[in-house]
Amino acid sequence: MQRRKGDVTMSFITETARTYDPDPAHNKQVTTLALALFDGLRTLHEYGLRERRLLEIAGRLHDIGWSRVVTGKHHKLSRDMILELNIPGIDGQDQLSAPLLPDITPRPFQTNPGTGGSGHSTPTRVDW
Repeated sequence: MQRRKGDVTMSFITETARTYDPDPAHNKQVTTLALALFDGLRTLHEYGLRERRLLEIAGRLHDIGWSRVVTGKHHKLSRDMILELNIPGIDGQDQLSAPLLPDITPRPFQTNPGTGGSGHSTPTRVDW
């Protein structure tokens, strides 16, 4: 999606991510991959530009919680921070939708609590 010059929403999102996200390269990679998947699967999901924009916003802001915590639970902080933002150019429902996307993203691996005596957890595949 081509951005219009003077897009206040994405300018705000970019500045917010720049201010709060400690790893811009990760932020960019996550957003790029999410949008590539969205675009590649468009014929299956049939979502449009509005949903793509929300996904981009979620991708750009998904780790801003790291600015408030050193280890763990940054996703919930990211969600809360996004909900607190006054993002220009999006309505109330979209404001509520954007922070939920990182929370519902499936994780490809989960930790198996069984350590087999090694003291290390074994990653196992999640059944989708």
